[in-house]
Amino acid sequence: MWQTSMWWYVAGLLREVACLAPPSEALAHRLRLSIEHGWEELSEVDVAVVQIRGIHFALYRLNTSLLKGTIVCVLQDTEDDEAAINTPLTALGIGPDAVTYRGNVRSGEAQ
Repeated sequence: MWQTSMWWYVAGLLREVACLAPPSEALAHRLRLSIEHGWEELSEVDVAVVQIRGIHFALYRLNTSLLKGTIVCVLQDTEDDEAAINTPLTALGIGPDAVTYRGNVRSGEAQ
């Protein structure tokens, strides 16, 4: 596991694939990551960007969002979203029941 910069997230290199029920602070603490604070559009964002088993992830929460969980993003060119979602679940030691939705809730593609 390797923590990277939130600039990966800010640069638009990542896309949303899921939301996890636990808050981002708890997940970052469990993975021993630092949370970076910044802005996205018109909202403050707390984000930790990490590479696990060769896959880059952003774990974040928009501070003005009604969603209380942690949104998970992967690099745009990640091919297998299901495998990508399972990677942080395994690293965190949590099961698939922690996934509150899959897809992109803001684009209406969530399941």
